Amino acid sequence: MTPKEFLNQPFELNKEIERKKRKAADYREMMVVAKSPGFEEHNNSNPSTESSALRYLNKAMELEDEVVEDYKELEKVKREVDEAIEQVEDFKLQKVLRCRYVCLMSIRQMSDYLGYSPRWTKRLNNQAVEDFEKSHPQATPKPLPVPLSRV
Repeated sequence: MTPKEFLNQPFELNKEIERKKRKAADYREMMVVAKSPGFEEHNNSNPSTESSALRYLNKAMELEDEVVEDYKELEKVKREVDEAIEQVEDFKLQKVLRCRYVCLMSIRQMSDYLGYSPRWTKRLNNQAVEDFEKSHPQATPKPLPVPLSRV
């Protein structure tokens, strides 16, 4: 895993949480939506014993339980990222990294918070990521060995 991928873990996990929350909300909405009656004949050898509303409710509840677990995982990942950011020497760059990768702020939000222009904030973020990569070389993947038969 590259240092940039390491820093982006909270973003990816947060996206997954939001996706699950939307899907759970969709299931809850489908529970109450009126279904059109089917007048054609259906030959179902094993008819379902539970209603579709109950199935949607169960799916929504399962997703909501997963979201709770994902939030716990997100907090754990944020702590790991925050501890790794501590190794960057420049305090200003630490602050930029924390805003972006721990607080999950956009560049615009960061520039408002830090009092810089968005362009300068983006430059600081790029510099902070470079410094982070220098202080975390172990996170950079090693190149795969080339098989001797192909040399």
